Amino acid sequence: VEELEEIYEIGNIMARSIVNFFSNSHTKEVINKLKAAGINTKATSKKLRPVSNIAKKSFVITGTLNGYTRKEIEDIIKNLGGKVSSTVSNKTDFLVVGESPGSKLERAKELGITILNKEEFENLIKKSN
Repeated sequence: VEELEEIYEIGNIMARSIVNFFSNSHTKEVINKLKAAGINTKATSKKLRPVSNIAKKSFVITGTLNGYTRKEIEDIIKNLGGKVSSTVSNKTDFLVVGESPGSKLERAKELGITILNKEEFENLIKKSN
């Protein structure tokens, strides 16, 4: 269960459900029949990427970051396993701040959220790749 919980977006309830499903004798029987019929049950084409230090972290973006569109920043974060939100809350891990930030910056300061400028964000990304 603990191993499954390390996977992005799998919590305790989902992990237990997966373990229970594959522990069920009927499920094991079906899997064995599929294997006997020639179904390959091993992953062969994709290699798992190591978990980045951005995985499972929540980001909010405010202002304009030169050289990036907002969509590009969101895609970078999501591709590394992070989440992007439009509002700052106590669940926010990082606020990425560009030029002309809005009220999100003040809210993040009030909540003690880590604030990243463009350079700090890029360094975090480099460490995650």
